[in-house]
Amino acid sequence: MKRIVLFVLLSFFLMPVYAEHEKEVRVKKIRGECTITTDMDISPKAAALNALNDAKKKAVEKVSSGKVNAWEMVASGAEGESFNSVNMVQVDGTIVDYEVIEEGHEENPVRKKEITFYCVINATVKKGIDPDPDFTVSIKGIKNSYMVDDQGMSFTVLSSKDAYLKIFIFENESVGTRLYPSSSEPSTPIKANQEYKFPMKHNTYYELYTDKDIETDIMVFVLTKSECPFLNEETNRQEIESWMAKIPNDKKFVYYKSINIVNK
Repeated sequence: MKRIVLFVLLSFFLMPVYAEHEKEVRVKKIRGECTITTDMDISPKAAALNALNDAKKKAVEKVSSGKVNAWEMVASGAEGESFNSVNMVQVDGTIVDYEVIEEGHEENPVRKKEITFYCVINATVKKGIDPDPDFTVSIKGIKNSYMVDDQGMSFTVLSSKDAYLKIFIFENESVGTRLYPSSSEPSTPIKANQEYKFPMKHNTYYELYTDKDIETDIMVFVLTKSECPFLNEETNRQEIESWMAKIPNDKKFVYYKSINIVNK
């Protein structure tokens, strides 16, 4: 399991009042699937996560126009790395919360090497507004892989607008933590068109740990036009995604980056 150096809870403030037209709709028994073959370099865990993301995507499509953001995830297995396109819902509709009511896998009776992983969810979807096309962010310098306890993780953030930054780590479909801000790195407002290097504080580094040979995690950068505090450092992925969903699309910019943590 990965550990991140985190220290203190942020003070809690009320979230902003959101537009009334962002209607929430509850959808039930949405099934997502991911089909793999036994000779593919995709782990069962990665296939199950893809099935969950497919269910989220279909839930949004059922309520809204179905536009989604796609990003590339590095899936690591015994054979090495493979790259899979994963849909993250956040444009015209957003998953506010969800519950998995059934999941598993089925073997194809005709094609013996083919296995379909499935996930059935009930979800609350918020129909939102379009993102602000003038709110763009450039994030550079993150490597695909890091060694355990590697003190060399650094990156830069450049925003087109004044913004407030939160960075989270998703370890899997349920585990999530807040990387920035922390007690060692208090929140610093991001000024428009000014590049910021992280870690910001001298002699500070982001400690990464895993007890596996190799682990794939997801870094999530959330920039907002106004301060939207997230209280908990030790939390879970669903709570983070719910917080993200409550921020109107035109008030936020979200960026995902997968990284491998390799045991020495």
